[in-house]
Amino acid sequence: MEFQVPDSISEKEKKLIPFIAYPMTIYFKNGNTRTETKSEMGTMIIFQNTNSDESVTCADMMGNKIAMKTSKASIEKMRSMFPIGLPDIKYGNETKMIAGVRCKKANVTYKDTNCPPMDVWYTKEIDLANLYQSNIEGIDGFLMEYTALKDGIIIGSKITSFEQVSIPDSLFNIPEGYKMMKMDSLMTPEQNEKY
Repeated sequence: MEFQVPDSISEKEKKLIPFIAYPMTIYFKNGNTRTETKSEMGTMIIFQNTNSDESVTCADMMGNKIAMKTSKASIEKMRSMFPIGLPDIKYGNETKMIAGVRCKKANVTYKDTNCPPMDVWYTKEIDLANLYQSNIEGIDGFLMEYTALKDGIIIGSKITSFEQVSIPDSLFNIPEGYKMMKMDSLMTPEQNEKY
C-alpha cells in the first residue's frame, strides 16, 4: 500500500508525517493481519485478528520499543471525542481493477465539514473487510483506494500490488523486547507488561 503525498509538500513537512509518507505492507493469513511501515524514524507494526476486538501496535523508534494494546471500545472512545457522525455513502456502478482485484466505487461524505468527501474503491474479494482501525462504517469490504480533497490538496492511499507468499504463523507474534501499554493507560496510569 502506498500513500498519496502531494508533490507540493516539502521535505520538512514529510518529516512531520513520517509514517504517512512511506509504503505499508499488509500480511494476512487465517484472519490474522500484520501491517508494517518503515521510515527514517523506525518501524511500526500493527497486529490484529479479525475475530478479536483488540489490536497491538508496536513502535520501534529512536531506540525505544513500545507496544500499545488497543480495544475496539478504546477506538470508539477516541472517535467519540471528535464526533463526526455516520458517513453518508453513495454507491456507484463504476468498477475498476486495482492490483488485479475487481473493485467497486462509493462516495463518502460527512456532515462535519472538517472531513473532506472521499471517493473510495473497495472489494469483497479479499477477506480483510472491516478491520475496525481502518474501515469506514457502512462500507462492507476492504478499502483498496481512497482519495480526498482537503484545502486544495489531494490525499489518499492505494493498494499497489498483491503477492502470494508462504507466511509462518510466527510472523503474527509480537516481537520480544517491547514494553506493553494499554491505550487507556495514557490517561490513567496502570501496570504495564513487558514482552
